[in-house]
Amino acid sequence: MERRLEVTDVSPPLVSFRYTYTFLADGAVVTSDSTLRFRKRDEVETSLCGCCHSDIYGLNCQR
Repeated sequence: MERRLEVTDVSPPLVSFRYTYTFLADGAVVTSDSTLRFRKRDEVETSLCGCCHSDIYGLNCQR
């Protein structure tokens, strides 16, 4: 099997990419498209402060 990675788009905070798998035995090709979202620290902290966990290392939630 061969695997190839291609970044298809970068539009912060999103990064899209495609893995292409080629099976050498029969030449079959399978693709997998994905998008990751990279959030800023303040966005992550805001969403975590809304949850019930108060013992998150380094997080200072003001309640």
